Amino acid sequence: MDDDRHSRDRGRENGDDRGARIRRKNILLAVVLALVALGFYLFALFGGTV
Repeated sequence: MDDDRHSRDRGRENGDDRGARIRRKNILLAVVLALVALGFYLFALFGGTV
């Protein structure tokens, strides 16, 4: 219980930085996944026609 409380307090102190970093990483991951999905879609589209 004490560990949770301490980590929560510590997260509140520099939670903004960590949250922004995680959010940026998630956005980057989403963009990469979107590009990969688009690449697979285009490959399937043109791979099937050619």
